[in-house]
Amino acid sequence: MQENGFWEGTQAKTIKVGDILSQKLDFPPLVYVTPTDKLIKATELLQKLNISQLPVIEHNRVVGSVNEAFLMKCLYDGINFSNQEVSAVMGKALPILDEQVDISEAYRVLLSGTTGIMIMRHHVPTFFYARDRFYAIALRFFKLILTDRLRVLLIVQLDVQPVRVHVQPVHVRVQPVRFVRDS
Repeated sequence: MQENGFWEGTQAKTIKVGDILSQKLDFPPLVYVTPTDKLIKATELLQKLNISQLPVIEHNRVVGSVNEAFLMKCLYDGINFSNQEVSAVMGKALPILDEQVDISEAYRVLLSGTTGIMIMRHHVPTFFYARDRFYAIALRFFKLILTDRLRVLLIVQLDVQPVRVHVQPVHVRVQPVRFVRDS
């Protein structure tokens, strides 16, 4: 709005990926597998948590990913999930973004076709978000911001004062009703 001359307020604050993630306080711990884990563990995690992909992390470095479509191919190819290590069949690592990156970069990466992003905090993988979950959290965040900004805009720009309504209590007198039965 400001760019188009509709709002003369202060410059809009840059929104960071971490700002959006901070709105969701009940983050589950990061779920991942290591390259030496067996495929059966990855499959069990996907099923148990009802998710479709997992990052592969080794020594705080994201080294790959595993997703259900690729595991289905491995199953079709006859790979023994109990004996095969993740490292032998893992896909490429998902894009990694620091939590201080502008939200526009996260959207650019997600719109490029990737299925999720890894979020780093202090150079440590901290969150993994699939595209649909990240969008859902971002949408809630922007709804909160828009609601707050519209409220401030109405009060400041239009000089609207909150209206207080005083309602007088109404006393109603109820009289008992007598029913007469016809004989």
